[in-house]
Amino acid sequence: MIAVLVFMLSPKSEISVKKNDLSESMRLESVNKLVNSLSGSLTKTIADATVYRALLSMTLYINKTGKYLDIENFDRYIADIAQNGTLNGTNIDSLTGQKIMENMTLKNWTSRIVTIANSTFRVNLSGYEINVTIYQVQPWKIEIFIIANYTVIAETATWQGPTAISSQLEIEGMTDPYYLRESNGMIPRTISRTDLQYYRWNISNLRSHVENATYIHWPFSQAPSFLMRFVNKTDNSTCCGIESVVNPNEITNPDREGSYVDYLFFSNRFTQANCTKVYNITNPGISEGLWDEFPFLKLDLENVARYNVTFADRIISC
Repeated sequence: MIAVLVFMLSPKSEISVKKNDLSESMRLESVNKLVNSLSGSLTKTIADATVYRALLSMTLYINKTGKYLDIENFDRYIADIAQNGTLNGTNIDSLTGQKIMENMTLKNWTSRIVTIANSTFRVNLSGYEINVTIYQVQPWKIEIFIIANYTVIAETATWQGPTAISSQLEIEGMTDPYYLRESNGMIPRTISRTDLQYYRWNISNLRSHVENATYIHWPFSQAPSFLMRFVNKTDNSTCCGIESVVNPNEITNPDREGSYVDYLFFSNRFTQANCTKVYNITNPGISEGLWDEFPFLKLDLENVARYNVTFADRIISC
């Protein structure tokens, strides 16, 4: 499969080869395709798949242990899991109880590529190594910065890294580690983005938002980003913050104090001391709001305004 990727998916690049032997010229052109893949599409595909598995492993680790990851070492953790399949020197699959990284680390993949390249192309590929760093600058994608090192030696040519590559990984479809940890594994919430425009919100669309467990990024967001949710950092991420609304029907003791916007709810941001800033999304005698389907649902004043909940559908909670 890797050989097929190399031949079929890699971009063609010309190489000047002063040799009369047509077969050797064709072989070197194929080698050049291999090199283009090492510095592009193939390395990028390997990095994307491995980072996805590393993030899944981290989510499973948080769910299994009930422990968030250390924010100061987060970058090192993701790099170590992706590269070696270990967390602080311990096999991550043994910590999660699931074989996610087994034979799927960056080292596993680069070793396979070296073996195939040397036997298929009759070249000396050595020093092939992929290093990754991840970060966020937009709400729905993870940026992957990749450094690929390699040396390819053929009879008449040599190619050498390092090469810097960038990639993006969609977060939709991934599991929110924050929900898992804060609900003790009872709410496995998957990231699903709402397509509703900011000016279209009303009580009906808010109902669908809660029903479908969708997430939204508000301009000048006060919510944490997806990556911040791995380390229990609930500060605002203006560029990348995402949030959803907790469904009262999915939790024990659904009548809680405070706003049901996820990061406010789980961090107990609003308590009895400032309950005048929190509204029941219902107004007895006037409107059921959402309490007919989601009893005890509450929102803070800022999100009441964002979701365009009118006076008819809300009342101060105390």
